[in-house]
Amino acid sequence: MKLSRQPQILNEPAAGMDIGDWLYAGTLSLLRGDVFGGIAARDPLGYPSQIELESPATTSVQKGPDGQLVYKFRGQLQNNVNVWHRSVFRGPGDLRGMSIMDFARRAIQLGLNAEEFANGFFEEGAHPSSLLLNDSTAKMSQKEATSVKQKFMAAVHNSREPALMTGGWKYQQIQVNPTDSQFLNTMSASDLMVCRFHRVPPEVVAVAITGSSITYANVEQRSLDFLTYCMQRWITWWERKLGNLLPPGEYVKFDLSPLLRTDILTRWVVNYTQATSRLMAPSEVRAGEDLPPLTEAQKAEIAAIPPMDALQPLKPPKLAL
Repeated sequence: MKLSRQPQILNEPAAGMDIGDWLYAGTLSLLRGDVFGGIAARDPLGYPSQIELESPATTSVQKGPDGQLVYKFRGQLQNNVNVWHRSVFRGPGDLRGMSIMDFARRAIQLGLNAEEFANGFFEEGAHPSSLLLNDSTAKMSQKEATSVKQKFMAAVHNSREPALMTGGWKYQQIQVNPTDSQFLNTMSASDLMVCRFHRVPPEVVAVAITGSSITYANVEQRSLDFLTYCMQRWITWWERKLGNLLPPGEYVKFDLSPLLRTDILTRWVVNYTQATSRLMAPSEVRAGEDLPPLTEAQKAEIAAIPPMDALQPLKPPKLAL
């Protein structure tokens, strides 16, 4: 049923949050397996009109001795009647859903370890950035070594000029060898693994794939893939759960047109096809383009326009050379 006025649960489902903010917060919770909320208000029919979401990190659920579920929000016992709890990826007999990242932890742990190793190597590694070598000099004292080091640092500090070294001294910079640098490829593989678990096309989040190329043709297709394989399951899930909060005969349907926007030429061809095939009325096409209904004066102007086959093609003017 299409309503003339949205119910409060679809307009302001929580204090200080519109439906967009509320769905965003709820989806972040769902990525951890569950979304919890306390029903703060109900409509005259008894359906929830306001649900305050709770963080899954501060929420617990257990089965009591009588078989009833026991909920606690921030350590406070809750009345089950006022608890709204929905899950994703819940296994048989489980009370809570499964986090995607918990499921993928072993697969992406290698990438996390590689990132930690890289940070430690470049920032906290117990190794010098370079060496001063001299094979021809006998053993020198600590004072002499410190003096050589200070002179070298004074010569190269804040200077882009080459350093002149005599007496058999050599400068060697410590770099990452090809074997050690493999952690960069490991980190990239971890990015691809996260995209795979979330069903996100890598190009959408700027993750490069070796040997692939991005063109205008497949960018639009990638947007459709993102909607179909990644977003559709969450959209369908929310449509069902929000629909259950409404009286019978009413349902929730998301407007996906912002995710399917194309260039203006394609959009107008689609509008023309829908109108001429009698699938949509011209007034519906105008409403879809956020245009008001035609006035009588506008209808008269349109009626005065000659048919397309009566229009003469424009010819470019001749230029005098």
